[in-house]
Amino acid sequence: MPQKPQGRVRFVECRLENQAAEVTARVVLAARDGAAFTGVSRGTRKDADLWQAADATVDALRQVFELGPDALKLRDVVAFEIGGSPAVAVELRAILDSQQRRLHGLCRAEADRTRAAALAVLAASNRFFSEGAPAE
Repeated sequence: MPQKPQGRVRFVECRLENQAAEVTARVVLAARDGAAFTGVSRGTRKDADLWQAADATVDALRQVFELGPDALKLRDVVAFEIGGSPAVAVELRAILDSQQRRLHGLCRAEADRTRAAALAVLAASNRFFSEGAPAE
């Protein structure tokens, strides 16, 4: 099993492309040294914009930290309202340091729920991979 990587990751952008019934998400993240990593995910499931944005973020994180596909996985993503404000929550599974952990992240959705899905993934992963809150 890989050792726990260190470092904060910053959100750069999230782009969606809708083609017929399929959604493609591309999420760009920046590592501590400024290097950019692009994650890509395609799918057709319900709420594909949320799922693909979150999954593309996980794909980019795997690149940043040089993790295998089983070391970090998206388990769930959901959009909901709390106190009259839209939000997105995610659950990730991380297998690092020979231990399995469930990571949870939350972000207010405001105008762009796909961006919120990416930031929710970073909220979960940045707390796990480093000290401090997620960077935007």
